[in-house]
Amino acid sequence: MKIKFFGILRDFAKTESVDIELEGPVKVRELLNFLSGKLEWFSEFLKKVEEANISLIILVNDRVISDEYLLKKEDEVTLLPPAAGG
Repeated sequence: MKIKFFGILRDFAKTESVDIELEGPVKVRELLNFLSGKLEWFSEFLKKVEEANISLIILVNDRVISDEYLLKKEDEVTLLPPAAGG
């Protein structure tokens, strides 16, 4: 499964994307937990996002989905930082 990063997430990751292997279908929420366990910066970023009561924008195969969506190994996941404005 390819995970693509955009915006500040790409800066933290120091790469455009990573390829990971997960066994069987997993929910997006489970993928986020997996990434938090593997990437310390991602874990810290998610904590700050949750404290601010906002969420990541998550696309699967270029479509916005919920964190309950069931991912397959051939899916491409795009993680975008929360939008901000004023």
